[in-house]
Amino acid sequence: LLHKVGESSNEIQIFNIYRSGDRRIEDLIDHLLDLIEVDKPTLITGDLNICNAKEPKNRLTILLTRMGFKLLIHEATHIQGGHIDHAYWIDPAGWWQYPTIERYSPYYSDHDGLLITLNR
Repeated sequence: LLHKVGESSNEIQIFNIYRSGDRRIEDLIDHLLDLIEVDKPTLITGDLNICNAKEPKNRLTILLTRMGFKLLIHEATHIQGGHIDHAYWIDPAGWWQYPTIERYSPYYSDHDGLLITLNR
């Protein structure tokens, strides 16, 4: 089951997504294309169960980078070495500073936590 949380204001869109490994990437792409307002600053994060180390040319990453999104995470975020937690950023008008990211490893999870700070 695809779970998504989206928040949009007049200033910024934020999408936090969990994609189960047994769900089609195409379904996620279709949902995102329906939701993203291309003229707004947008942050997309989540456990997408697509390893960017093993599949750097996966359909989602290729689509988002072609749209102008920057991939913010370039290292393993899972205890088994997978790059399955993603973060993408776009700010077409340059209203925001480039996001800063702090990684931490909570004792209760097999995923690293990501603290992403957005400043104007």
